[in-house]
Amino acid sequence: MPVSSVAAFILAIPQHEFCNRSVIRAKALDDGCRRRYMQRPQSKGIVIVQIILRRASDLARACSREAAAKLRAFETNKELRLSAHSVVSVTDVTERLQTASNAVMQQLDEALELYRAQARIRGLIGQANADVVSPLLAERDTYLTPAEKALKAHLPQNPLLSYARGDDTDCEHNATEVAARLTGIRKQLEKTTNTVVNDVVRVPRLSEANHAAIRERIATIERRATDLNEELGRANFVQSITLPDEVVTILRKHKIIG
Repeated sequence: MPVSSVAAFILAIPQHEFCNRSVIRAKALDDGCRRRYMQRPQSKGIVIVQIILRRASDLARACSREAAAKLRAFETNKELRLSAHSVVSVTDVTERLQTASNAVMQQLDEALELYRAQARIRGLIGQANADVVSPLLAERDTYLTPAEKALKAHLPQNPLLSYARGDDTDCEHNATEVAARLTGIRKQLEKTTNTVVNDVVRVPRLSEANHAAIRERIATIERRATDLNEELGRANFVQSITLPDEVVTILRKHKIIG
């Protein structure tokens, strides 16, 4: 479906400033709530089209869809069926074969040019992302996500308990409690001569204070992740690219833009 609903500011520019190059520029702005459109006379100048990253991504996907549709059309109709009743001469056969092959080659050329336009748009998006979006993605994917996962792995499965006691040798991470438990074991060993007594107390390495500190660090990471996602969302409406002449021509040829 043509992506022709781009909100844009059309800016007329004198021809001599661009050395007679045919360039189209439309500055697309989207505040998330309203879309505005304004056009100045183009008779004395040319127009340059500049679009926000979100719209650029839409156009790239549209190019891919259109190209795939053209290729599917050939896949479903690879053969030319000729009837002995309608084709009666070598000239007829030659014309039909030439027409069929020309149509297929044209579809193939158009699919390839759509993929080429998609690649140009994606490349421009990548360049625009290099300064703003890429650092944010790197922070999210290489620090925030693995850090949150690592911190959560050090919390007890049951958030209400820092240590799930299994038997009398399990003890909270508390020096007073551990010392008392060890004293009790020693006394039991002194009184027992023929009974096996477990003389080891199992204590979790992290205290509840440690767990609280970890939870606070997780909360800080989650807040940063929320802010970062908002920054990424804003970047799609702030960052923009300028479409090259060739890309604009292809998009208009296939009615992806008006």
